[in-house]
Amino acid sequence: MEGEGAAPEYFSYKAHDLERGSKKLRSWNDQLYSILPQRLRDVVLEQGFSGYLLHDSQAARALSSLGSASAVTKTANLVLLRRQTSNAAGHDKSAIDVVTHEILRSDMFTPISSSVPALPCSHDSGNMCRVLIGWYTYPPGSYLKVVERLARLSHLLKGRHKPATLSALDSVGIVSKPNIDTIGLVFSFLAAANPTRTPVSLYQLLAHKPPRPMPTLEQRVHLASVLSGSLYTLLLARWRHKHFVSDSIVFLHDLSSAAPTALPNLTRPYVAGFKLSRPEDPGATSFALFRTGEFELYLRLIAP
Repeated sequence: MEGEGAAPEYFSYKAHDLERGSKKLRSWNDQLYSILPQRLRDVVLEQGFSGYLLHDSQAARALSSLGSASAVTKTANLVLLRRQTSNAAGHDKSAIDVVTHEILRSDMFTPISSSVPALPCSHDSGNMCRVLIGWYTYPPGSYLKVVERLARLSHLLKGRHKPATLSALDSVGIVSKPNIDTIGLVFSFLAAANPTRTPVSLYQLLAHKPPRPMPTLEQRVHLASVLSGSLYTLLLARWRHKHFVSDSIVFLHDLSSAAPTALPNLTRPYVAGFKLSRPEDPGATSFALFRTGEFELYLRLIAP
């Protein structure tokens, strides 16, 4: 596992073992695909097609230049955007400008509190809106590196950059909490004018806090297809989430039109919880101040 003093593990195999294992894996894949609901099959085909095309840099640039609104073209734009911002830690001016533009002033938020995620926020035209802030505590001495990483992620999660296959709230930018080694990744609510919308995590639904009806099979299949598509889109953009668990999936629940115990709109899940996320850059590791068995499952394996 990733961490200080961790040693890589090496495995050896013979050619016939690899061939036999590959054949068995293909057989399992075929059987699993045959029993998938059609909605999930469509996601597998669409995302697999995107992955095949975008693996080649020239193909990604060609698709990006088409200017269409298709998911493949927008994913190509995301892939190229991620590459363009990868030099922010160096001397690339355009990449540095991206980072600078994402940093918000702390006085734009009233109040700043890490205990309440939904806060009023004033930005752009000065109008008030509601935001969701994910707070990230970082190791001492790593402020600049964390700012650079979260700013790059914030830039990728702008509404104009995201393909339809990536279901995440639109990023506003990042903000530092004064005198504390904490940085917030700020997301806007889609219906900012509605003060009754509140985030509900998938973990809360699974834990029945409070008790809610069981989702239908169709709702669960749709949820699985949206979440798998979002995770794969991040992988195509060479960004690792590293903490893709129920606590990192949120829904916006309108309490004005539904009982507190009713289910939120399960067709619109949003990926959050990026505290362990990192770019797929050489030597990049997740920033985390905790090391528990639960969380270590999602840290990067060190490959030989």
